[in-house]
Amino acid sequence: MSKKSHKKQAVSQLTTALRYAAEGFAVVPLHGTAAGKCTCGRDDCATPGRHPRTGHGIQDATADRVLIKKLWARWPKAKIGIAMGTPAGFVAIIADGDAGRTSLRQLKEQYAKTLPKTVTYRDGERRVRLFATGGAHLCDRDHALGAGLKVVGDGDFVV
Repeated sequence: MSKKSHKKQAVSQLTTALRYAAEGFAVVPLHGTAAGKCTCGRDDCATPGRHPRTGHGIQDATADRVLIKKLWARWPKAKIGIAMGTPAGFVAIIADGDAGRTSLRQLKEQYAKTLPKTVTYRDGERRVRLFATGGAHLCDRDHALGAGLKVVGDGDFVV
């Protein structure tokens, strides 16, 4: 990788992290993968490329622009984790593949008919929807709602 493309990637990650923070999301730098292995260096890593680089994990998530710049200066290629749950004021509903989309459709038919408009993004076969909690305590960690569907709340993050 040339220095020019490396710098572009680093700026992109930092810029993205700062944009999330500007929208009120607390972020934390995550490990990535290289040659099929997690950058943490552990051969037995249970979550390759999907865990925080910082000493206190998700508790180090921040929306402070100065701190974000320092963190991404240290780890310019770091993936971005977005804190979820009560302190962050957001939860995520993740629909994984066809099973998740089917379960979400069934929940909507049974309870709400529609979900409020929200930020939705794709991560491979997963569709992640972010919802503001208004300070309400909704859940502690991953909770399954049906096949391929879960809520991500307190003490966790989405990538």
